[in-house]
Amino acid sequence: MLAQSNGNIVIQKPSLAAATKFLLICFVALTVTIFIIHHPPQDTHTASNVANDGSNTNSGHIIPATGALTPPPPPRRSPTDQKDDNATPAQEDELPLVTYHTSRHNKKLSLLKNESHVMRVINKWQNFVLNSDKYFQKLLKTDEATSYLNNRPFPHTFFDDVFPWEIVELIMQEIPDVVEFTPQGCPLHAQVCWVTKTEKKAAMHDQFSFFTNLMISFMKSIPFLHFLEKLTNITALTPDPYNTGSGVHQIVRDGFLKIHADFNRNWDDRLHRRVNVFLFLNPFWKDEFGGFLELWSRDLSTCRPLKPRIGRLVVFSTDDFSYHGHPDPLKCPIHRSRKSIAQYYYTTTRPDIECEDSNCTVRGETKWVYPPKPCAESIRIAS
Repeated sequence: MLAQSNGNIVIQKPSLAAATKFLLICFVALTVTIFIIHHPPQDTHTASNVANDGSNTNSGHIIPATGALTPPPPPRRSPTDQKDDNATPAQEDELPLVTYHTSRHNKKLSLLKNESHVMRVINKWQNFVLNSDKYFQKLLKTDEATSYLNNRPFPHTFFDDVFPWEIVELIMQEIPDVVEFTPQGCPLHAQVCWVTKTEKKAAMHDQFSFFTNLMISFMKSIPFLHFLEKLTNITALTPDPYNTGSGVHQIVRDGFLKIHADFNRNWDDRLHRRVNVFLFLNPFWKDEFGGFLELWSRDLSTCRPLKPRIGRLVVFSTDDFSYHGHPDPLKCPIHRSRKSIAQYYYTTTRPDIECEDSNCTVRGETKWVYPPKPCAESIRIAS
């Protein structure tokens, strides 16, 4: 503070009360600014009419143009609803807990309703993460976990409702059901889309909204890695920070993924792909929609179908013979899609028995196979 005394300028130290008042004003101003940034007006995002030019269709890869989307309201579900596979259309029309906007370049979550609910979800998620080690220790004692290595047609299992229901619901809402398509039939909001004879699917590899990013980060965390290592009996698992082929997968109506064994190497062939994990995000999924994840035996005589219901976590060991996919075109309504989070895990070495001709030094690309009969007519393992 400046003051004048006898014609001289004197510098006086501000009082503690004045300094405290100044800091309080700055804090309030900063808080208001952050709130405005993270809560844009509801009508600032409109559906984009930008279409893809389809210039990459010959290679099977389609990169959509940038566009903001306002997805339709997804169904609100409670924990008791999730096992109701015969839900009526009236249930599907219920309002969501949160309305949201998503854009490839603007990943803000705009809370238009019940903001306190989202804060409760964040607190519940934090509590889950902090206690995840104890939770996974109990999960590893269940029949689903202890049967992993002996399950047919290859080591696998699934768990229902592993993660807090509230955050799974919000993730489902963050990934919009398709509202606009490219001329090739791909979701306009997808980062990449494959349209070939063997697959028709879309994916997002790094442009995730808030809760989706929370889940993917946790699936790469130490507690989750320890859980997978104990479950699969594969040590020193490494997650893929680049989400190569993983991230968010979305299959629209008439989409499919033929039966295949995955590529087996990554990062300039330095790591071997060993474990696949899928978290499905499909509420009110009816059997007639199709899209069941089919696991096939090495001789393609035996199949186990797994329903992609919301909250289901599927884990399986992957090698040159772990055939899987959902080969038949989806028959879901046009406003629905098959959504999942996919994560892949690697090690520096692997047993030779898991590789074609017992040779694990050669990189294997995706291998497509064609069972002689559909899953419904083959030897089926009950789910």
